[in-house]
Amino acid sequence: MDEILNREQQFVANLRGKEVLDLEENVRALIDGKQVLTPEGDVLGSFASGCFRDPEGKVVGFLVGALGAIAPSFTPSTSPVPGAFTGVTVAPSSGWSALTWEDFIAGRSS
Repeated sequence: MDEILNREQQFVANLRGKEVLDLEENVRALIDGKQVLTPEGDVLGSFASGCFRDPEGKVVGFLVGALGAIAPSFTPSTSPVPGAFTGVTVAPSSGWSALTWEDFIAGRSS
């Protein structure tokens, strides 16, 4: 399992294969390609290069050791992830999300 950290670099979850587990090891999300989905199939955001991103492409969490996750600085793109709702992008915008990890994983937008 890989540890997931939030913007404060606190341990908030684990990634086991394609499953995102909370600290009690309950499945909270699934990775399908570059999309992060609820167990029911709703899109939460995206996952690429070890970073979990909100629908705007902002970082909400990252895997320990993810390159560039501590100070993300990427070039924005408008290319949608196939099958995703409007707003999820393949290439993320720079910066941290205003969402907490718990808000993101629970599907809350603000």
